[in-house]
Amino acid sequence: MSILVTGASGFTGRALCAALHEQGQTVHGLSLRPFHAAPWSNYSVDLRDSMALHELVAQLQPKAIVHLAARSFVDDMDILGFYQHNVVATSHLLDAARAHGVPRVIVASSANVYGVPAADDLPLTESAPLRPVNHYGASKLAMEHIARTYNDDFALTITRPFNYTGLGQAAHFLVPKLAAHFSQRKVQIALGNLDIARDYTSINDVVRAYTLLLGCDAAAGQTVNICSGRVYTLRQLLALFTQLSGHSLQVQSQPQFVRRHDIAVLSGDYALLHQLCGWQPTQSIPDLLQSML
Repeated sequence: MSILVTGASGFTGRALCAALHEQGQTVHGLSLRPFHAAPWSNYSVDLRDSMALHELVAQLQPKAIVHLAARSFVDDMDILGFYQHNVVATSHLLDAARAHGVPRVIVASSANVYGVPAADDLPLTESAPLRPVNHYGASKLAMEHIARTYNDDFALTITRPFNYTGLGQAAHFLVPKLAAHFSQRKVQIALGNLDIARDYTSINDVVRAYTLLLGCDAAAGQTVNICSGRVYTLRQLLALFTQLSGHSLQVQSQPQFVRRHDIAVLSGDYALLHQLCGWQPTQSIPDLLQSML
């Protein structure tokens, strides 16, 4: 079927477009900036431009939209940008989907909407309290609230991905930064709190979740976690990279890398996603780190 993927030039968008193309779907990639050459059609439209967006959706008449585009780097200092890109732009896209009869829409939110969880809430299910502690998480939660007002207009699924990584992720994210330092045999690395723990999934498994959800009628109206249930501290990731590479790094703790509201542990439960469409993680974290090295 014809599928429009926003954020197509990003880490997840590139991988999802490639996977859908390989499945034989008609893929239309949409990104803010001109996209690299690819065997699917690509369009450059600013989602904040409502008129241009309506024109494109009317032209393409997609049978599904996967909305991945977002301002996603948590430490970004452009506060207004979070709300313009994550809330206003999403509203424009959903308006266009409703106006032009798109039957299926998947909107990517984030596990950051959970904020700082209580120990009793871990691992986090979709019904856990939502208490975001930064503008990224707050903008994603506002986006979720707006998106749900379109529940009667098309089959809507909201996803809450936890941390994920893999080949092609930007170097300023944590795991690619570690992989680069170890593969280049650097002497030292500057990091923040080594004891924060995160639930990590591979990009390949995340993409498979989206491809399954596109064909999962039971997911309409649902909000689902995408996570692995496997939690690693930064200290444990360093140990794994050391073991896999045979190289050790001197770690320098830098206060600027410690966030004011750092979340100590963020782990998720993917039982609902498994129940709805049979998804479960397949790639181990050591294998993932090895591929990145």
